[in-house]
Amino acid sequence: HCAAAVNNALRGPWGSRSMPESVARVPVAARLCVVSQRHGAHPYWLRDIPATLFAGSPDRASDLQTVLQHVPQPTSLEFDLWAFQLVPQSCLAHVRSASAKLTSLRMKQCNETDLFFSSCLSPGMLGLQCLELVNCWVRDGDAVLAEIAPRCPQLRHLELCDVPIRDRGITAVARHCQMLRRLDVRKCRAVADESVAMIATHCPQLEHLDARETNVTDESISLLAQQCTMLKYLCLSETTVSDSSVSLIARHCPDLEHLSLSDTQVTDASLSLVAQRCVNLRHLDVERVSQVTDASILEVVNRCSTLTHLELSDTGKGAITDASLGALGEKCPELRWLGVRHARGVTTATIVGVANICRQLRHLDVADSDAATHTSVLHVARNCKQLEHLCVSWPNMDDDPPRGNSIRALTKNCPWLVHFEVSMVERYRKSIEAAIEAAKRALPDLDIEQRGPVEEEEFDEYVDMIGLGDEECFMR
Repeated sequence: HCAAAVNNALRGPWGSRSMPESVARVPVAARLCVVSQRHGAHPYWLRDIPATLFAGSPDRASDLQTVLQHVPQPTSLEFDLWAFQLVPQSCLAHVRSASAKLTSLRMKQCNETDLFFSSCLSPGMLGLQCLELVNCWVRDGDAVLAEIAPRCPQLRHLELCDVPIRDRGITAVARHCQMLRRLDVRKCRAVADESVAMIATHCPQLEHLDARETNVTDESISLLAQQCTMLKYLCLSETTVSDSSVSLIARHCPDLEHLSLSDTQVTDASLSLVAQRCVNLRHLDVERVSQVTDASILEVVNRCSTLTHLELSDTGKGAITDASLGALGEKCPELRWLGVRHARGVTTATIVGVANICRQLRHLDVADSDAATHTSVLHVARNCKQLEHLCVSWPNMDDDPPRGNSIRALTKNCPWLVHFEVSMVERYRKSIEAAIEAAKRALPDLDIEQRGPVEEEEFDEYVDMIGLGDEECFMR
């Protein structure tokens, strides 16, 4: 009777196959949900097995077999920090018999995943739609993908983060999984143009591509733009792409919502075209892109009213100013993330305007900028009560002599704040330290990063970076 009551209580909404999130993230509660599956008014409803079931277990293989006894036909399996070379073959055989109806398989930081795939995959597996391998060690990733792809024609979601694969594996996926909608190969540094070109040719329904830190170039991205016109998410950070391919993306992919181009060679020319053609853009990241200026960002602000994420840090000496961001709050009221680190021309007026209107702001980085003032912080603290991350290093101290007022306002008004970076200045050390101690008591999960007195080498680097003269920088 107790097991029946537990099963009935833990079951999610009608028809749900997953345990509630509040249960799934607590190992003991998740295990209780599993072992009660045979009882209650709706037995054996659970189909999705979260990784938390095995967290902290001294005998994961035994626990996995127990789970599969209570959930004999899972549709979703997650493995986190597994060493498959230590798992007995009897356990892998049990997994194999239960894998025929899998639709989702996720692995994170697992070793010898080749053993899992060679021992556990059912010859059918026609229903697999989602496969994720994140920071996993695979001896021959291309061989694994070449084996999986023909079995999984319905695969729609493939994530391979920091996995040793090359073009051969991705081209096999392109040939056999033509319903693919999401491909994530970030940090797979051996993936190059051949992979993306094959995906563009065979998977025209692709909506999401994350190729950051890969070897893709303008050649394959230009083809992608013309073949995959339903694209909504594109991340090409830390690649060699330039205006030629990004301009084609703007012309052919009007539904684009997410564009990350940090550490690339794009300029105002392509970003202005993105602003004109992709008016539904919600996320733009051009951090450390030296050729981006007010000219293109002004067009983005004026045309993309649904923008929620804008990252402009380290874009160059005086490249971004109030001229483009002065009306950001008014034009983009849904903004939740703003990064303008080292933006000398962005002042308190812009941040006050954003804080007064963008009440859902979660992340603000104004470090080493003219906007790093306590007036800015006070307005953010009073208006943006869902703030989680704030960085105001190298602040201008003159506008708040008591020095602790802004920190106290954050402590009082922003209960979700988890990261706060602030400079320590000797003149106001006592009041700053007192305010920080009070903040730690009020917000025990808060991570406060204090930047101490300026070292000579750091000072010289800062002077060179923001383009101020020594005397002006010292006064500031």
